[in-house]
Amino acid sequence: MGEARRLDNWLKGYQEFTEGTESPAIFHFWTAIGIIAGAAQRKLMMDADYFQVHTNQYIILVSPPGRSRKSTALRIGKGILKGVPDWGQDIYFSTQASSVAALVKQMSSIPTKEHQSLTLVGSELGTFLGKNPMEMTDFLVDIYDCEPDWDKQTVGRGLEKIPSPWFNLITATTPNWMGENLPKTATEGGFVSRTLFIFEDTRRRVAFPQLSEEQKRIRKHLIHDLACIARLKGLILFSPDAKEFYKDWYENVNAIPANADQRITGYYERRHIHVLKVAMAISLAESDSLILEQRDIETAIAILSEIEPGMRRAFSSVGKNIYSTDLERIKTQICEAGTLTYKRLLSANIFSIEKTELDKLLDALEAMGEIERLKGNIFKSTEEGRNGKRESAVLRLRGQPTGKPKPADR
Repeated sequence: MGEARRLDNWLKGYQEFTEGTESPAIFHFWTAIGIIAGAAQRKLMMDADYFQVHTNQYIILVSPPGRSRKSTALRIGKGILKGVPDWGQDIYFSTQASSVAALVKQMSSIPTKEHQSLTLVGSELGTFLGKNPMEMTDFLVDIYDCEPDWDKQTVGRGLEKIPSPWFNLITATTPNWMGENLPKTATEGGFVSRTLFIFEDTRRRVAFPQLSEEQKRIRKHLIHDLACIARLKGLILFSPDAKEFYKDWYENVNAIPANADQRITGYYERRHIHVLKVAMAISLAESDSLILEQRDIETAIAILSEIEPGMRRAFSSVGKNIYSTDLERIKTQICEAGTLTYKRLLSANIFSIEKTELDKLLDALEAMGEIERLKGNIFKSTEEGRNGKRESAVLRLRGQPTGKPKPADR
């Protein structure tokens, strides 16, 4: 008989453990989703007859350089996953800098016969994609669905084969890096549609973040319960209510919103798969039952809906418009200030664009409804209360238990 869990809800416990850091709560939450996947590995999946849905995630935290402490969130999550004790279920990590050849070699050399599961928790997407981003993103697309007996014939290396591949990606980047380096095939070839881009550009300022004694206890419980998740094997099934709810949602929902950004329309085509993957993580955070409840699916739909507006901002530098980065920067300046005079906007941007270009970009933002022009040539953001509001909404696990330790473990 295995060890019993110590937390009512792993995600809630993780939220309480990471309170007081400078990283935004939204980054901690999605790192936690990826960490649960890292513990589950290929040993758990959903069988939908014609296809299988696996637990792996492709999650990329996106923010301007140094703004939102992406690396801090990733480092904390990796530390928790690396702390999982070996109960006969080893967790393997990819190197930070890699190539397709090195990644295939590392996966195929994993001694576990049942599956070759590998997780990357890395601070920089660019470092991982390496010198040939196109080759790596093509490989990530190919390996995402975890089809068995993956193989590839190469001239230099011969036949490369992975019997039961599974790859889990949690990393970070900036909008500018995506604009300058993300290959066209990443958006048109399917990498973007398989990836959750989590955008945030705010952070809390904490001069001396410290762990309380209660948080230290929660950390031990988080590691213990991840080991419980790592021990699980089998199929994750729908409850009758969940199956009926998902069927109604999938068959009635509009796949692509009318105003969807063309750069992320592929995501909307695969949104149902993301819903199931996230719902599995939410279910595993609470229970060993391997049963998806309706509330798990409802929560997955809700939290995905809340990150979708930010995905467009994550792609602010991706596209053919040479002024896309300037457009997003000016919008952010106005949004953060609440209101800005034309004089201050000109002073802040004169080293990047000329006055005539600023005028055109302000006109464009006004036409899109992103800003409002007031009397006296003052500009006001139309985006309401970005700071804090999105974080609390994402972390509100509807209908889920708290993350406090169970009474016997206090």
